[in-house]
Amino acid sequence: MISYNSNATPGGSDLTVAHCVNVLCTAVTQASVQTGVFTGWFGSIALGADGLGVIAFTDETNQNLEVARCADAACSSLTHTVVDEFDNQGFGADSVAIGADGLPLIAYMDTTSNILKVAHCADVACADPLGTPF
Repeated sequence: MISYNSNATPGGSDLTVAHCVNVLCTAVTQASVQTGVFTGWFGSIALGADGLGVIAFTDETNQNLEVARCADAACSSLTHTVVDEFDNQGFGADSVAIGADGLPLIAYMDTTSNILKVAHCADVACADPLGTPF
């Protein structure tokens, strides 16, 4: 799986996920993760233990760090969660990995306070981050 910004224009862009249909990735299925004016920037994707994609990204319009989790391999359906909001969360530095416990772990930049933050999710969809991001 690949996450990228598509349809980038001066007015906005879409965060898109491409799922390779074959090993050489000569054919893909695409799904829109986030659309709108400057949403879905700086996407980072990881595959969970179940093989489903987890995408961390910045909603630049609202300056939030968000996570989307694919409900199937092609990511034709997904759930969204706001992990951290207010100030400039995730602006330009989102990175997601799957921890040894099988749960998403997200590192991101709070550019208002100029600090690196880490959020460890309590479930595979990151619907409940463990405590306050630190």
